[in-house]
Parts: sequence; C-alpha cells; structure tokens
Amino acid sequence: MSDDLREISISLDGYDDIFSDFDPRPYNQRELSEDFLKEIQSRYREDRRDGFEVHFNMPASQRDVKAEALIKKRLHKYFETEAKETNEEITRLKMTGVRWFLVGAALQVAFFSIVLWAGDTTLVARIIEVIFTPMAWFFGFTSVDKFVNEPAYLRGKQNMWKCFTACNFVFKESLVGDSVDNQKTQGVAD
Repeated sequence: MSDDLREISISLDGYDDIFSDFDPRPYNQRELSEDFLKEIQSRYREDRRDGFEVHFNMPASQRDVKAEALIKKRLHKYFETEAKETNEEITRLKMTGVRWFLVGAALQVAFFSIVLWAGDTTLVARIIEVIFTPMAWFFGFTSVDKFVNEPAYLRGKQNMWKCFTACNFVFKESLVGDSVDNQKTQGVAD
C-alpha cells in the first residue's frame, strides 16, 4: 500500500460477516450486512481522504481466493449502484426544486395579474393577496432547500460511495484469528 492511501481494516471470522444472515444466495448476489455497511461508513467518516484500501483480516483457514474475487466484484457493484442511485436522487431533488420555484413564481404572477385586473383596493384583491403571497413564498423558499441544501447532504454520501467504488479491497490472513482458532481446537482436544 502506498503512503498516500489510508487503510481501513476490518476483522472477519469468515465471509458471512460481510453479508446479511437472512440472504442465502451466492456471494455475487447476496445483500450486504447492515452492520458491515455501518462499520465501513463509520471508518470512512473518521478520515475522509479519497484514497484508501479496505483490508479484511481473517483466519487463513477460512480464506478462499475464488470466493474473495466474487466478493470484491459484489462490493464494487454494490457501491457503484449506491453512487448511481444517489446521483439520481440529487437530480430528482434539483428538478423538484425547479418545479417548486416555478409554482411559486406562477402564484406571484397570478396574484399580480388579478391585482392589475381587479384593482388594488378591492376586497377580492386583498383576500387573494393573503392567500397567494404566503404560498408563493413557501414554494420559493422550499425550492431553495430542495435545490441547494438537500443535494449538498447527498453529495457527501455520493462522494463516499464513489470512494468505495474506486477503492481496493484486500483480503489478508490474520495471525491472531488463527492462533485463537488453534487454542480453541487444542482446548477441546485436551
């Protein structure tokens, strides 16, 4: 690993730690564990540098190179899908913001048109002003929230998903796990 990359280390007892306990499908289709996803996101948030590797430490007796290749592909596919869905959500929110802004602007134009047509002093104009002005402001301010604030939050998530998509997943032998397994085996034999 180069000095520019940071390492996120996760200890595993086996490959099933990465996946949902309730999903019996093969590794290349299986749902990822919520606990695993929360942990890996938590570790990412500790240091948000873009370049990192995720190291899975597990007992040598549990490792299978073919399974690891499938798992790496599954992880990359999952994170690519999350990045794509987050990007679509950002686009959807921005479009909602534009629509809300247009509704607010249309309400203001309608109000001003009625005032010009009916005259500013009529009771009808005042009632319409009381109804349309708060609605127009609501749509205007909410559109800013939909267009600016919510996508800003999602851009942070999108960046995280992109980082995980680009990262390298490395499976390593954990000597500690093997010695614990050996001690358990020897303890049973004694």
